[in-house]
Amino acid sequence: MIPGKSIIQIISARKSAGKTAVGTKIVKELKTRGFKVAVVKHVFHRIDVQGKDSDRYRRAGAENVVLVSRSQLGFLSYGDWGQKLENIVQNLPISENIVLVEGFKKIRGLPKIVVLKEPSEFEELRKYVGNCLAIVCKEPSKLPEETECKKFSFNEVGKVVDIIVDYSIHKITGDLPGIDCGFCGYSTCKDFAYAILRGVKSIEDCPIKSEVELKVNNRKIHLSPYPRQVLIGILKGYLESLKGVPEEIKEISIYIKFDKK
Repeated sequence: MIPGKSIIQIISARKSAGKTAVGTKIVKELKTRGFKVAVVKHVFHRIDVQGKDSDRYRRAGAENVVLVSRSQLGFLSYGDWGQKLENIVQNLPISENIVLVEGFKKIRGLPKIVVLKEPSEFEELRKYVGNCLAIVCKEPSKLPEETECKKFSFNEVGKVVDIIVDYSIHKITGDLPGIDCGFCGYSTCKDFAYAILRGVKSIEDCPIKSEVELKVNNRKIHLSPYPRQVLIGILKGYLESLKGVPEEIKEISIYIKFDKK
């Protein structure tokens, strides 16, 4: 998970199920509520620039080609990008902190909005769906009652957006120190998370800089901001699942020694 980003997938069992229709409604509703949003869409066909000058640069050996016009920026990166979703979001100039991803259904670990043409299609997707935020279906009442996911019709996208916002606030708040210090100008980390999602602030604007020192065989390992935030997130998430850990975590010390047998 990328610190400061809320990445949510929209998936379906097959084409023409309505993913883009649902996705565009979600984007419009998020924008109406004042949130910034980016979209990453999986396409099955080649992005065709054949014969254009950009294609000539690719054939000459360029790994990346950036196309710039007065009002648009296009970034073509050549390689195997099929399942590298977080790398895409991390490396491209995506400043928005809510990122909707259409497709990539086989990627696990991200929360999902499932769009169904028919209720029976959910069984085809069950193995890919871990964290299901919502199912959008023409006839949600026909879905099995034991389906552990909130069910909505295509006319209830506003309720789906409520869930997306709640998840995003929870996720971004979890990426912050969680001590409600107020040094950022907001009374709580949750309020600061709202500002991040609206594009007013960045997670890098958090004034509480976490100090992380990692040593391996007594050799200090330099951590850039992203790996540092990932390590903090992993440790905090693990510790919060344990009994006896204080509610407010100010410092973590870990020492591990591997003995030769």
